[in-house]
Amino acid sequence: MVQLRVLLTSMDGQGHVNAILGVAGVLSKAGHHIIISLSKGWEKLIKANGYEFVPIVNEGDVDEKDMNNNPDEKTEKKAANEGAFEFFKQLLTSIRKDPITALEEFEDRVCTTYLNWSTEMLKFDEPLKKSIEKINPDIIIIDYLVKLPCLIKGSIPWVSLWSCSPVALYRGRVPPEGTGFPLDSPQELWKKYYDLHFKAYKPVRDNVNKKLIEAGVEPYRDDQWIYLLESPYMNIYNYPECLDYTEVGPKPDKWYRMDAVIREPDDKTPFSLPDNLVEKPGALIYFSLGSMGCVDLELMKRVISVCAKSPHRFIISKGPYHEQIELPDNMWGERYVNQIAILPHVDLVITHGGNNTLTESLYFGKPVIVLPLFYDQLDNAQRIQDKKLGIRLDTYSFTDEQLLDGIEKLLNDMELYDKLERISFEMRNTKTREEIVKLIEKTAITKKSPE
Repeated sequence: MVQLRVLLTSMDGQGHVNAILGVAGVLSKAGHHIIISLSKGWEKLIKANGYEFVPIVNEGDVDEKDMNNNPDEKTEKKAANEGAFEFFKQLLTSIRKDPITALEEFEDRVCTTYLNWSTEMLKFDEPLKKSIEKINPDIIIIDYLVKLPCLIKGSIPWVSLWSCSPVALYRGRVPPEGTGFPLDSPQELWKKYYDLHFKAYKPVRDNVNKKLIEAGVEPYRDDQWIYLLESPYMNIYNYPECLDYTEVGPKPDKWYRMDAVIREPDDKTPFSLPDNLVEKPGALIYFSLGSMGCVDLELMKRVISVCAKSPHRFIISKGPYHEQIELPDNMWGERYVNQIAILPHVDLVITHGGNNTLTESLYFGKPVIVLPLFYDQLDNAQRIQDKKLGIRLDTYSFTDEQLLDGIEKLLNDMELYDKLERISFEMRNTKTREEIVKLIEKTAITKKSPE
């Protein structure tokens, strides 16, 4: 097989960057040359993983000279994630409501936040076009949400990498994406949500469609989800087979699942238990609300205060407001922790239900308690509950007893651990990674869909 020049890029968020790093690792092992193009703040992380880095220069980026004068990795990561943090903080009031109530009490400022965000998303088109022209790859793999004219109108084959729950792929056969409704929930409820959502977010859809039409690209139909980027070549999603919605029917055409693509640890140093936890009794539990959820300082402190009453030990991913978070004696944490290195050593994970953390937890055979915040985290949480692989709690109204009892229930469920051990084995030994590589190679060479 000829060595391909593969360009990978994504939205400016830790979860999306982690997703392309996982795919980059698979393709690199297959002998292909990897080029990753992101905003400047990600340079150290990408180069630390051994990949060529080409910066994308977005309007309003931090000045390159200023970034070079501040080489601290954590500062660079913060700069890279800053837009995602601000976006999430503006939605906190809405996120704390259930999906229907949030739409029934819809606030204009939420619509404005999404209007501004979608406009910024579309601005990525021109900088990406320049990167593509500079790199001249054989194929492009992108983790993004909205249509980009430079891809659709370009001649280079491209693959959409979907790093969220696949619930949106099965639209019409499953509850609406981002609701967390059970599969057996009334379809009248689905319709009510769709109707409310369409009305509330119509200005966002109209704005996106207007800009697409101006760029000479077909707009979204009313029945399409505007935040699902689909390639005419091929599309891949990283999701465990044990959670996929295969019971409702086949996947859409040109969509392919990878059961598990696990990135390399950011720091290759083996994890060792922090000194203050070594002599303490109890199980070891990891708590993270992801790269955006950790900005909800009130929620972070609430979970920590409850876990302080537990007889177990905790490792905490504290996030950007780490200096405002004090940990009790049974905990250790930092602003950023090396999640991939930590997960093999813990007994249980408390998570927001983001795709990366969820997949990585199952890959290492860990049960989860999910405190979902928004969008597909709600769907992932419900899927974990339905598949009996963990517990979903109401993020903003759970009681102390529910969380503490949930911890004990999962830690003492030996049948669950046996089930997770089998799932972990299947995920580690899946052939889907090799199959996806072959499909990507075929697409790059033929410049056609592999189907």
